[in-house]
Amino acid sequence: MLFPKSIASFVGIQPVAALGISEIRATLGSFFLMLGATCLWLQSTDAFTVVGVASIAAAAVRLLSSFIDKSASVKNIGGVISEALLGVLFLLSWGLS
Repeated sequence: MLFPKSIASFVGIQPVAALGISEIRATLGSFFLMLGATCLWLQSTDAFTVVGVASIAAAAVRLLSSFIDKSASVKNIGGVISEALLGVLFLLSWGLS
């Protein structure tokens, strides 16, 4: 949310207008931040499950995209690992309830 141009550069995208900056702040910033914060606040297995499944799906699509789009890179593979690990951690809530 705070450094949209830095985040855009890190993930390899570039806003072409002010609307793009708003999109980066909203989607790459506040959406994911508040999704995680809400899960922690609610302490709901259902909420953790939704975020866990979505994170694992994102990891799978990113991995598939790495091959289809020929975009394999250290950052992209790091994203796959991070998203998959995050998904597994959220899904661990099944065993803790």
